[in-house]
Amino acid sequence: MKTGHLSDTSTMVAAAWIDWNQDGLFDDAENYAVPTLQFKYQINYSLTIPTNARSGWTRMRVILKFAEFSSSTPLACFQPLEFGEYEEYCVYISKDCAQL
Repeated sequence: MKTGHLSDTSTMVAAAWIDWNQDGLFDDAENYAVPTLQFKYQINYSLTIPTNARSGWTRMRVILKFAEFSSSTPLACFQPLEFGEYEEYCVYISKDCAQL
């Protein structure tokens, strides 16, 4: 994930959800909280696709916020961010791939 801030070294909090069961909801079990860290431009994070994940296109939500205001892990929904952003992507899940 690239943040788009080349010179900013602020501490950020990131979290991601992937709708593995494709029910249209981001459940607590589908959350991947990325550790709070200080970075300039890019986060690299690996996760394992669950064996019971449904194949095909599904949604992934990524949240990135400045930790100076609150270092708590963001929630998937209904949490206004003073400084940060929510982004959604479509990802393709294939049974023959082990990592995203």
